[in-house]
Amino acid sequence: MADVVREGMLDKLSGEYGGKSKYKWDNRFVWLTSQGMNWGKKDKSYDAVNTLPLDEIESAQYFGQFLDHDNVFFLYTKVKDNKKYFFACRSGEECRQWVMDVQKMLQALKSQGK
Repeated sequence: MADVVREGMLDKLSGEYGGKSKYKWDNRFVWLTSQGMNWGKKDKSYDAVNTLPLDEIESAQYFGQFLDHDNVFFLYTKVKDNKKYFFACRSGEECRQWVMDVQKMLQALKSQGK
């Protein structure tokens, strides 16, 4: 496994906002590596339920308040018609740190010419 850059318990929006299924927030263990963003169930296990490879992430942006959660950021992707993945943090500072770390990983990937 690649080195973990950041990890923590975040709420992740499931379902398609504005889509056919109802959205809901699920508490997930999330970790960022140089390979991508990963999330599992509620325990701090590195067994990924989902992985979003770094080269499929276009950008990370702080969003602020979204639906019924504060301190939200999203990952804008190159997959599934530019799907956005929304995550909610416990504080604005934590949220900005996640965004900065994802952006640093994306910049490092670009500098490698990938």
